[in-house]
Order: sequence, then structure tokens, then C-alpha cells
Amino acid sequence: MDNSFDLIFWLIFGGVLLYWVFNMVRRGGFKGSVFDAKILETVGEADGVERSLMKTKLKVLVLDRDSEKMVGIELVATSIGSYQMMPINLSVAETRKLIHALEHAVSKV
Repeated sequence: MDNSFDLIFWLIFGGVLLYWVFNMVRRGGFKGSVFDAKILETVGEADGVERSLMKTKLKVLVLDRDSEKMVGIELVATSIGSYQMMPINLSVAETRKLIHALEHAVSKV
């Protein structure tokens, strides 16, 4: 019974690892695989206000997922012992909604 469980575990683990490596090659590297799209260009970035030993940064990327152009936002948060990166993929329509919301917020400041 133990041998069959071990075999199933290693087959599943190997399948996930193989898919991850394939996706990295197909999407052009680690970041491309995280966004599940090729990164064509980094168009800009903005630093967040620093809070007690924590820095945040937003990067805006142009993505290409199987001939569909998208906008990617990479949210990076770093502190003394921590690094977190959150990828966000947006369609053109959702990007326009975000732009409108940001412009509205800025007009209130």
C-alpha cells in the first residue's frame, strides 16, 4: 500500500513540476509564468509611501497571452525578512475602469 501511495505522490509532483517548467519556457521565464503571459514591456512604476521598514512598489506591464494584449500590474512589498509579489492581469476594459477610478480618487484629493 505504501509503494502505490509513494508512486502516485511522485507522479503528481513530477507532473506539476513538468507543467511549471513548460510554462516558464513558453512564457519567457519565471515572471512570465507567474503572469501566465509573455511580458512585452515594463512601461512604468510607482513607489508607495514607506511604512515602518516596509516598501511597496507598483509596476505596470504590457502582457501578451496567446495574441491577446493585456495590462499587468505587479505589486511588490518588501520588508526586512520578507518579499511578496502579487501579479494582477487586467483586460483593456478593466484597465480603463481602473484608470477612471484612479482619476476620480485624485480629483477628490
